[in-house]
Amino acid sequence: MGEYVATVTGKGQLTLPAAIRRRMGIDPGDRVAIVIEGENGARPRRIEHTIESVRGMIPAPSDLNSEDFDDAIEDAMGDHADFVLRRMREETR
Repeated sequence: MGEYVATVTGKGQLTLPAAIRRRMGIDPGDRVAIVIEGENGARPRRIEHTIESVRGMIPAPSDLNSEDFDDAIEDAMGDHADFVLRRMREETR
């Protein structure tokens, strides 16, 4: 375990040292939570996107009924199957 020093700016911003970002897999644009541990401890935690965390970000199409939606799913599955078959054929050449 190492110790890294970061400086808080006048705006209250903090730059995580590159070694920490690399070790934690933090890329530009990623969100980081600061987890409070005890009286004087805290640690950064990279926020993972889950289905629950992104739910509702994209509005459901209002012009599809359930039958249209089922058809759209079937079309997408067929397109994906075609894509996979094309890749498999290309790999065997």
